Amino acid sequence: MFVKRYYYWSWEDGLWDLLKKKHVEKGSTILVPDFYCQDVIDNIRLHGYIVSLYKLDQHFQIKKQALLGSLHRHHPAVVIVFHAAGIASTVIGKSSLIHKITKKALLIEDCVHQMLDPQTVKPVNERHFLMDSLRKVTPLYGSFLYGTKKGMQFTQTKNFLSWYTVRTTLLYLLFRLTLVAAYVVNKPTLAVFAHKRILKNHDDIVGDTDAHRGIWMIAWMSQWLNREALERVKREQVKQYEHMLHPLYTRASPFYRIGMKRSDHGKLHVYPVGMKGKADETLLSYLKKKNIVVWSKFTDSQWAKKRDVLFFPLGFHMNKEKIKKISKALLAWKNGAWKEEYVQNKAQSPHLLVRAAEMLLSF
Repeated sequence: MFVKRYYYWSWEDGLWDLLKKKHVEKGSTILVPDFYCQDVIDNIRLHGYIVSLYKLDQHFQIKKQALLGSLHRHHPAVVIVFHAAGIASTVIGKSSLIHKITKKALLIEDCVHQMLDPQTVKPVNERHFLMDSLRKVTPLYGSFLYGTKKGMQFTQTKNFLSWYTVRTTLLYLLFRLTLVAAYVVNKPTLAVFAHKRILKNHDDIVGDTDAHRGIWMIAWMSQWLNREALERVKREQVKQYEHMLHPLYTRASPFYRIGMKRSDHGKLHVYPVGMKGKADETLLSYLKKKNIVVWSKFTDSQWAKKRDVLFFPLGFHMNKEKIKKISKALLAWKNGAWKEEYVQNKAQSPHLLVRAAEMLLSF
């Protein structure tokens, strides 16, 4: 089956163009998982659509009958399946289920946490689409929308340059420069600041307006990404996380192992550690003091009302010693040993580079 793709400024830009060109009327229901970005949900509603949620289990999966039940209750025009943290949703492994969904709805695979290989993308039919986000998994910007040749028989938006694209570009460049600075000065807290402040400012803007196409040169550059090397590195790092954190996952532990297939290891965006309850701010503060980069993700989602998930980094900037440091800190927290080394210090002034970035953001 011939696959076609278009390149957009962001994932949401691609979504707005797809919904418009596939004639999904305002007021239609879009069904999304309950572990999802609230900003995207808010933007979908602001664009005139109704959002309904379907429940995922603690491993970000849903059983076939449960999903079919949600389809029967909500009658959506669009169903979004999310590969959270890069863990493949089992929904996509069942072609018969995909055919049932696409009889009455468009199916969109949200692959923002995966680095898609154009050579392996295979939509099941003309109502099945996949969308990635390069900036989530590479240094590049923008998103590809994939579909069959028949499904993509529409002209892509011609919107390109606007104040929206200028602002998001400047913020994204500042984000990337801050990440580089964090790596150079070995300051993980600066990387956390880059994500929580600079990237959040960027994400608050992106997708708020009409659809915009992406920069063709970046789309061209994406072909040179070394996917095999990155997947090889991630597989090895996930293996190290799994081995070192094995003692963490006991019945009495506040943490739990999130299930995934071995085939997911090389495609993960981050290594996820589940929490049986809400993440303690003291835990996050403790990890921060240990110079460990960590995110408690989608804390405002329905899924996270009574539990949380911690995202730990993967990639070329990581190594075995850094993973060992993370594992040691989590085990110390689980066993209570952290209390002996944790000293409540007065708030120190932010790092010089953090203050500089804050000054830039204030303009």
